[in-house]
Amino acid sequence: DDDDDDDDDDKPRKGKSSKKKAKAKAKTEATAAPVTALDHQLRALESGISTQGGFLNGRFASVGNMGIGVTAPRRIEKGEWIASLPFHFAVTSELESIGVHIELEKRMPVETYTEQQRAQCGLAIRLLWHKTSEFGGTFFHPWMQTLPETLDPLPSMFPPKDLELMAKIAPMAAHRAKDIQEFIAKTYDIFFDDLDVLLPRGSFTLDKWEWAMGITMSRGIGGGQSTQWKVISILDKFNHGHAGEDFEIDGLREMYVLTATRAYEEGEEIVVKYLPDDTCSEEYFINYGILTPPLDGYNCFRYMSELSEPDHPNWKRAENFHGPDAALWKIPIISRNLTRVLRTFRVLVLTPEELLDELDKVAAGQPLTTDVEIQAATKALLFLKDVERFIVGAGRALKVARPSNNTDTLTAFYHVHLEVTEYAVEELQAHLDALLAGPGQAKRGKAAPGKAGTEQGRARKGQAGNRKT
Repeated sequence: DDDDDDDDDDKPRKGKSSKKKAKAKAKTEATAAPVTALDHQLRALESGISTQGGFLNGRFASVGNMGIGVTAPRRIEKGEWIASLPFHFAVTSELESIGVHIELEKRMPVETYTEQQRAQCGLAIRLLWHKTSEFGGTFFHPWMQTLPETLDPLPSMFPPKDLELMAKIAPMAAHRAKDIQEFIAKTYDIFFDDLDVLLPRGSFTLDKWEWAMGITMSRGIGGGQSTQWKVISILDKFNHGHAGEDFEIDGLREMYVLTATRAYEEGEEIVVKYLPDDTCSEEYFINYGILTPPLDGYNCFRYMSELSEPDHPNWKRAENFHGPDAALWKIPIISRNLTRVLRTFRVLVLTPEELLDELDKVAAGQPLTTDVEIQAATKALLFLKDVERFIVGAGRALKVARPSNNTDTLTAFYHVHLEVTEYAVEELQAHLDALLAGPGQAKRGKAAPGKAGTEQGRARKGQAGNRKT
C-alpha cells in the first residue's frame, strides 16, 4: 500500500495547470475596471447602428479626461470609411414630424431673436420630448441614455461667483457665457406654458431646459442664419482634435460620411475637427468646455480694452470700405500669430487716405510700410502688456477665492491665457526691436526707443516686471 501511495504522488495531478489559469483569470477580472451601466448602454448603441442602416468602424471607449470617445477596433487604412450614418440618425429642430405644434416664430419674434436661436430652441424641445417619452425600441432611446446627465464643465452652467472670476481672466468670454445663461432663462419662461402641458407633468424644469440647451449648443451643428439645428447621433460621440477628420454629406445616398485621411492603429482614438483652424480657443471653452494647450499653435483669445480704441472712426471707415467683416477686427486677437495680433492696430494707425489704399493688405495680413508697422507694433505691445497685467491680477484673485467645483478649470483657463499673452509679448517685442533697428528707425525721426514719454519707450519699459506669475 505504501508503494502505491508513493507512485500516486509521483504522477502528475490532473487539472492543476487549468486551476492556476482559472485563478489567474479570476484575479485579472477582479482587478479590472467594473463594467458599468454606461458600458452596457454603449454596447447596445453600437449593436443598433447597423440595424438602423448605419455603419461605424469604431468602438466607444473611455478616453481619459475627454470622457467617452471613439477608438479604432482594428487597424484602419487611409481612405476607409470610419462612419456612414443615414440622415435619420440626426435629431433636428423640426417639430411637426413628431406632432409637436409650437409656433417658434410667434414665441420668439424676429425683432428680438435670430433664426439660429429659434432653431436651437426647437432642437432643445425635441431633445426633451425624446428624453421624456416612452420609446421602447426606437434608436434614439439607447442614444439618449448615453448622453451626460449634467453639463457642469460648460461655462454657461457656471454659478455667478465662478463667472465673476472668469471675467477677471477673459472678460469677453465670461460675457458670452452670461449671455447664454440669460438666453436659457428667458426662453424657459417663454416655453413654460407649452412644455408643461406637452411633457409629462413636472418634467419641464429649469434644470431640464438647461440640460437640453447645453446638449444643443455643445453637440449641435448649425450656424450663421441657419433655419435648422441638429445633433447627429453617433457622430456626437467623436471628440475634438485640431488635426481631426471632417465629415461629409453624401446627398445622393442621404448619408453623413466620415473617411479616414490617414491610417489608425487598433485602439487609437479617432477625433474630428469641431471648428475651423482660425477659431479662437475661447469658442471651444464656451461651446464645449474644452481647454486646449496654451502653445499648441491654435490657441488664441479675443480681448477688448480702451487701448484697442473700439470707438476709433477708422472702424466705421473700414466697414464702409471692406464690408461688415471689418467690424470684427476691432476686437484684438491675442495669439502666437503676430499677423492676427497686429491687424487691429494696423487699422488704428492708418490715416483715412492710407486706409482706403492699404485695407486690402490689412485684410490679407500683409505688412505695411516700416513706419506704419512700427506705429502698429508699438500700440499692440502697449495693449498686450496691459492685458498681461490684468491676467496676472486675475491669478491673485484666484488664489484667494473660495474653492468651487470649477476652481481647477478656471486655474487652467488662467494659465492658458497668461502663457499665450506672455508669448505674444515676447514675440511682438522682438518684432518691434527688429523694426526699430532697421532703416525705418532713422526715417521715423522719433525719440530713441526706451526713452520715457514715447509710446515705444512705454512699451519697452518694465517688461521684466510684467512677467510675474
